[in-house]
Amino acid sequence: MSSSDRVPHWVNDLARWQKSLNAELSALPETLQKFREGVTNFQRITQRLLDATEATEQFTKLSTGGMADAGRRLDEATQALRANMRRSSETTG
Repeated sequence: MSSSDRVPHWVNDLARWQKSLNAELSALPETLQKFREGVTNFQRITQRLLDATEATEQFTKLSTGGMADAGRRLDEATQALRANMRRSSETTG
């Protein structure tokens, strides 16, 4: 009788499963460390995206306000120029 005949098949399967489980468990601390590093990196990237979004929104508000102000000033300058041209044509004509 060979040794494989004396040991049921499921015992060999159990031994292989135990070895596999031990290998996974021994790698678990490194896996958890990598996971923690990944979470930290993800949080850092998320914060940077939030900061960039906030900065973009502030820039948009400033540039929109600046463009509106520039447009208003241009309209005022155009109106003043037209008024000067009317006065000039009234005095010469």
